[in-house]
Amino acid sequence: MADKLIHYVGPSMNPTLSVGDGLNVVPYGTHPICVGDVVVFAHPDGKQNVVHRVVRVDRTGIRTRGDNNNEDDPWTLSPEQIQGRVVSIGTGSQSRPLATGWHGQAQASAVRQWNRTRKWARLQFSRFFHPVYRSLSSGGLFRRCLGSRFPSHVVKYQRSRGVELVVIVAGRVVGKWDPVAQQWRIRAPWRLLVDESALPQDRAATGFDP
Repeated sequence: MADKLIHYVGPSMNPTLSVGDGLNVVPYGTHPICVGDVVVFAHPDGKQNVVHRVVRVDRTGIRTRGDNNNEDDPWTLSPEQIQGRVVSIGTGSQSRPLATGWHGQAQASAVRQWNRTRKWARLQFSRFFHPVYRSLSSGGLFRRCLGSRFPSHVVKYQRSRGVELVVIVAGRVVGKWDPVAQQWRIRAPWRLLVDESALPQDRAATGFDP
């Protein structure tokens, strides 16, 4: 495979990668696949490519995980399934290198610690400030003041278990359509900017991948 540029979608590598990031992918050739590398490979169902980080390499194969995921991917890959590694984000003068190898491990560890801290903070926020937050969300003051600067839009993806609907604000996935509850799940504090009543209610959506 020659060097190529792909565009990232999905939430599983946030905040390391954001929706729309251009990823420069190079083939491994004789370069060894290392723990900490961010690699591109075809999902086992063959429907899409996946961009995740290598978390283990041993005689059984290669294990991967998204930086924003709590668990390793359920599959084991062979080197032949890896299309290449992501070496930088963006193009031209706007490109920046992406940490790989042990630097990548350190980055992934920092991202997971940040995600744990963020989840803890959200829990504390919800516990003590939920009534105020709910009032501000329903009032729509922030949407009226900041909505034009931070517009939201819905993107539909075809996943292995069905259709996934997500809400994106400022390049971040901030919410998903819950096909079981048949309602939108918007993360705090983004509900202050997203008008759920204006979002599509897609009852045909059957599920989404983690």
